[in-house]
Amino acid sequence: LDKHTLTRLVSPQTTIVTARHTRRLIPRGFRRIIELTWGREILVDGVRLRAIRPRHWGARTAWDRHRGYNSYVIESPDHRVLYAGDTALTAAFSHLREIDLAIFGIGAYDPWEAAHATPEQVWSMFNACGGRLLLPIHHSTFKLSDEHHDEPLERLMAAAGAVGVDRIIRCAPGQSWWHARSRSASA
Repeated sequence: LDKHTLTRLVSPQTTIVTARHTRRLIPRGFRRIIELTWGREILVDGVRLRAIRPRHWGARTAWDRHRGYNSYVIESPDHRVLYAGDTALTAAFSHLREIDLAIFGIGAYDPWEAAHATPEQVWSMFNACGGRLLLPIHHSTFKLSDEHHDEPLERLMAAAGAVGVDRIIRCAPGQSWWHARSRSASA
């Protein structure tokens, strides 16, 4: 919920789906703002979004403890995406199957492992949810913790081993990535 980014995305044609008690953090000008609580789902323009509880918190300040926080399963007729976002190690995603793309944060774990998974833990959660491709995020850009900026991706690649590295999408910040295969084509 970066306000600067959201302000640049404001459009009366856009619907925002967010966690409970976060509506006031979103700038005005969007078509709709929908707060989704854990275990609930909604259909928006043919895309189903289901909120899952990660292991994190939703605070924006030291005194702000009432904000919600979500991970999401996003489903279209052709693809299933897990946006895990920030989470510590959890079994919350282990019941999922056939995830085409799993997006996990892999950085800011030292000393924040209670809120951010290590790269090895992410690799384990990715495999437990039946992920086909992993897009690692939340690493190597801003200094948020004590690990070296190259460490998260290096550790993730080591955890994946020789047979798993082809399942990891490696993009530089701001770089685009395209994968043309649908679920049926990749089976």
